[in-house]
Amino acid sequence: MPITDADLLRLDPSGLTDEEVDEILDPNAIGVPELSPEWEREAVARRWTQAIEAADTAERVLLEARFAGLAAFPGDGQAAASRMAAEARSSGSFQAEAEAIRSILSRPHYLRGGSRLEDEELYERGIQLAAHSDARLVEADLLLHRAVVVMHFGSVTESLRLAWRARRLVLDAVSPSHRSYELLAATASVLGVAAWQSEKNQRLSRRYFACSLIADRRGRDGSSAPLLHIELSRQGSHFSDVRSARAHALRAFYIGRHAGDWFQASRSLYYLCRAELGAGELSAAKQTLERLRGYTREQSVAPHIVSAINDLLGALIAFDERDCERGIELGLAVVDGAAMGAETKLALMNGLASSYEAMGDKDSTITWLRRAAVVQSEMYENRIAGSATGLTLNDQIARLREEYGDATETARRSDTLLRGILPPSAYAEFQQTGECRARHIERVAIFFSDFAGFTQIAAGMHPDQLVDVLGQLFGAFDRIMVEHGCERVETIGDAYLAVAGLDVSEERSFECRVADMVHAAVDVARYLVGRNGEFRALGAPEFHARIGVHTGSIVGGLVGTERVRYAVFGDAVNTAQRLEAGGRPGTVTVSAAVRDAVDGVDGIGLIERPAISAKGKGDLPVWEATLPAPSQ
Repeated sequence: MPITDADLLRLDPSGLTDEEVDEILDPNAIGVPELSPEWEREAVARRWTQAIEAADTAERVLLEARFAGLAAFPGDGQAAASRMAAEARSSGSFQAEAEAIRSILSRPHYLRGGSRLEDEELYERGIQLAAHSDARLVEADLLLHRAVVVMHFGSVTESLRLAWRARRLVLDAVSPSHRSYELLAATASVLGVAAWQSEKNQRLSRRYFACSLIADRRGRDGSSAPLLHIELSRQGSHFSDVRSARAHALRAFYIGRHAGDWFQASRSLYYLCRAELGAGELSAAKQTLERLRGYTREQSVAPHIVSAINDLLGALIAFDERDCERGIELGLAVVDGAAMGAETKLALMNGLASSYEAMGDKDSTITWLRRAAVVQSEMYENRIAGSATGLTLNDQIARLREEYGDATETARRSDTLLRGILPPSAYAEFQQTGECRARHIERVAIFFSDFAGFTQIAAGMHPDQLVDVLGQLFGAFDRIMVEHGCERVETIGDAYLAVAGLDVSEERSFECRVADMVHAAVDVARYLVGRNGEFRALGAPEFHARIGVHTGSIVGGLVGTERVRYAVFGDAVNTAQRLEAGGRPGTVTVSAAVRDAVDGVDGIGLIERPAISAKGKGDLPVWEATLPAPSQ
């Protein structure tokens, strides 16, 4: 091999010559491992089945959770991964649940009928579970998933940081294994994409892709190979080299089809069609679209996914054929789709503007030109931001090497910070043992709030003013929580999460904890009424909070090394958030569990409200909590 294990661990492809890179990435090479019989889907499935059958109970749960992602076909694979997550949760295995979450995230949210917000919640939960169970390779896998998503939305610098954290975890975890090489391959792929997106540095990008393919072959997984060939196809299209674009796209298709990865195989044909359109090869693009349709039918891909791809490519073809009416019909159906990247949006918006102009619709033409200008501006800003402070990618990587180092270090935790973010029992545990293990805490009360219309409020305020106002409001929330024996856990944007009962050694009864949290929630709502009167007098935006309160069990523990925080998660937290989301601004919405806990408590009034629909939970009966007006 032209590159050593040490080079792979450093992710340093500088030892490769241009000739070696060309040979490794040759899209027409024969005898490559990723197209060998042992990498064919049925052979991989047999090896996994044998490993699962030979494993003990605990290991079997882990292997099944991970294989659910590798076996993900349209619909059934994701359902299997979701079932595995539920089984892992019931078994109490944090690592297995983290593996299952990574399996779920192996397909984008728009293929699963989910949302970006739900994916972010899943990602956070998976990271916390992996960290708590010291499953470093699982955590690295999740970080790399996140790095790819972040890269897609233009943040190259953050994507690099996530990828380098993942590399550190891989090196710290165990001696080199198949999976560690697979993760190093994914990390090198991220660096290759970053080199292209931030600098259009094709030579450096190809070197990282070669490094990725070498590691991928040592890992015997092959998951990075289709991705890097798709990226190389897009680079060929950028340089109007349709021959290279076609060769790499077809290589990605053959690898994806061979491995049973319908998603990557379909993506490769999609990008081939785009490359052919970009080169003006309209007839070839139509043939590729028909090939894509045939393949997705053969793989039984969900109709709504096929429809979106067909409409998108059909719209672009119609624009090229000057079929304005069809182009507009299909383009309008997909231009605001959840899976739409910036470059594709721009192509559709420009096509819509041209079609409306040809039809003499001046107003619509201007509308779409303006929208296209906004997208183009965002792409430019993201590209500039992706280059960080004007440093080259090599400079950024040098900084990351220095920051993360190549030796295992224990992150230093500030005693003052820990006292501020940990409950007393967890802090005492950390002082005694040097760590804070995850704890399952029964019967706590959970407060979750956010501000209605916050996006519009934020858009109309100067950033400094917005941060200052949020600081004042959350500072007041903190004081109210302390007064009632509750504790703020974290804020995420305009969302505020607090819990009563984190300190398991306290003597308050469960009913008292819940009553105290309800009192705190109503006091928060009342505080905002007073502050909004001040905001109105000043002509400033008002802040109306939706508040949800629920009870149940949670898992809490210390998360992170560089940025330490105490996090809680569990179904009870999710339910509190659903109550908040379904409530009315300015009111406190509580669950049936809260009603039962405070029923008969003096002063707390409960008004039954219409049930709210919560995803995954059906209709939830809810009540609005009230307290007597404070005496003057």
